[in-house]
Amino acid sequence: MSTVAEAYAARHDAEQAQRRRLLGEPEADRWGGAGAQRLRADVARPLSPHQEYVASFLRPSDVLLDVGGGAGRNGLPLAARCQEVVNVDSSGGMRRLFDEAAAATGITNVRFVLSDWLRAEGVTGDVALAAHVTYFVRDIVPFLEKLRAATRRLVVISVLSEPMPNRFADFFRAFHGEPKVELPGYQELLPVLWALDVLPEVRVFPAELVASRTAPTREAAVEMALTGDWYPSTDEAAARACVERGFDEFFVQQDGLYHLRRSIGASEVLITWPTGE
Repeated sequence: MSTVAEAYAARHDAEQAQRRRLLGEPEADRWGGAGAQRLRADVARPLSPHQEYVASFLRPSDVLLDVGGGAGRNGLPLAARCQEVVNVDSSGGMRRLFDEAAAATGITNVRFVLSDWLRAEGVTGDVALAAHVTYFVRDIVPFLEKLRAATRRLVVISVLSEPMPNRFADFFRAFHGEPKVELPGYQELLPVLWALDVLPEVRVFPAELVASRTAPTREAAVEMALTGDWYPSTDEAAARACVERGFDEFFVQQDGLYHLRRSIGASEVLITWPTGE
């Protein structure tokens, strides 16, 4: 256990050290800054295939824990399938977007717990969902153990095969002249689960085409790239020049959209295991 957990933490530490050296100290609310609107939930859209898969486990009487649920991209659409959704997230900016989206759509069976997951108290559910969260968790074993202890029936972890925080790695390398230390994905997460004697089921679904990875025009693609946190905020002009100079290296055009080249063919990986019944 110590070997895989320590390797997971070491990757996280190396990434954070590189970020501090080249980008400075992180914002206090990383997800609640200027780019928060990109993470706003579109509650009216049909459920994606991987969301339908999560919904298939929900019962009308269930409480769904949405751990690190942010603005409610998953939790708000899934609220119609269960009794209550409890979103546990430490970002005040995400809480504002979550509350706005719930109010605008009349969803009342949801609540937001403003807390880091490891510090949250008295929060339990029948099914727990942690979507695109584990990349950012240094102490992965306590995180997973608390998920298991707080969940009565099933844990679902969702990650992209190309982890979200790594999608701007090519821009990082071009701008700073060194490879980005990439945060851990499913390849690093699964061995930790196995070491905890958890043998999960793994399902793979096509990744959604979301605004953070596609753009309709070349100009929009450049602007989309500049929403990433791969350059110091004081160097936007230099970052823009970097994107425009290497545009064909960073993007590929398919079906009328510009895609981040690294995200082409990305899949949604759902890792599930039962905890009780």
